[in-house]
Amino acid sequence: MTHKSEEDTGSQSPTPPLADPTQQVDWADHFGGPTLSAPGADIWPRPVLVPGMPFPGPPFPPATPFLPRTLGTPYPSVGDILGYGQTLRSDDGVSSQTQDQRTILQLRRDVEHERALRLHGMTLWQEQHRRLASQRDLYEGNLDRLLKEQSANPKIQFDSKQRKLKRELEEKEKEVTERTRMWKKAATELNKLRAQSFYQITDEYLVGLIVKLRYSIRNFSLQYFEGTSPPKISLFAQLPNYLNHASAIIPGKEEEIYSGVHSKRDYQIIQALIWRVLVAEVFNKFTWVGGKTSESFKHLHTKLDPAWNSDSRGIERPEPEAERKFQTWSATTIGLLLDA
Repeated sequence: MTHKSEEDTGSQSPTPPLADPTQQVDWADHFGGPTLSAPGADIWPRPVLVPGMPFPGPPFPPATPFLPRTLGTPYPSVGDILGYGQTLRSDDGVSSQTQDQRTILQLRRDVEHERALRLHGMTLWQEQHRRLASQRDLYEGNLDRLLKEQSANPKIQFDSKQRKLKRELEEKEKEVTERTRMWKKAATELNKLRAQSFYQITDEYLVGLIVKLRYSIRNFSLQYFEGTSPPKISLFAQLPNYLNHASAIIPGKEEEIYSGVHSKRDYQIIQALIWRVLVAEVFNKFTWVGGKTSESFKHLHTKLDPAWNSDSRGIERPEPEAERKFQTWSATTIGLLLDA
């Protein structure tokens, strides 16, 4: 029902007169045709009915009026409104679907597909995680079982110790091989040093030097000690201790040594004594090496000197081969010391 404005009513009361209930009009009979109940349908305003006046007719072309819903005609669902599963019917009965509805439908399908893929991926990950956890538990169980069996089986322990000893033996063999290689290298270098010249002299030259020295000693003895009586104190009181060297030449007590020196063969005794002193105090002390080196080399020379053996006649002599090697070593070492 509509109301007239104040301009149309003038001085009349703003409240329009009520229609007579006995004269209500059936709109379906006036407008004709079937009625369509749908949201958004066009509704024309109802005309004002005045009691005692005939129905003037519709002021506009006939349209479909809106009829309220009853219990027999429920409201459509959201899916019906959005067009899922069915279409809306217009006045001419032609189905239509807007672009927005198709877009919404496509987005909904994409979301459902993405959700399904994510759910499928999560399911696969959980299954793989359970499978890996099961394999890990299986491996750990097998490892524990093997360790228990190994600790309980003496044969396995013996085999383990045997393998350990075998590895140690292989390492020792490698170490021995390396040391052998180093020893061979050192021996090769030593042979090279031996092959070098080290103050070598011939036997003839050495014999000539000894003959000259013997001649000088003999002349010295004859010149100063033949037919004379050397003083008893002056000869043996000086260092080195000539008395010990004389006792090596003339066995016996000190009186016998003195009597031997003052005998007619005194120059021969003095000659032998000089040789003894030269060998003991000069040659065997390596004084030509110089400094403390001579004392150190003398100590080493004494330790390495080969032992003497008695022959069939009871005379002590060195072994020829051992003496040759010893003298070669001595000459080589002295040459190295002099070159240093």
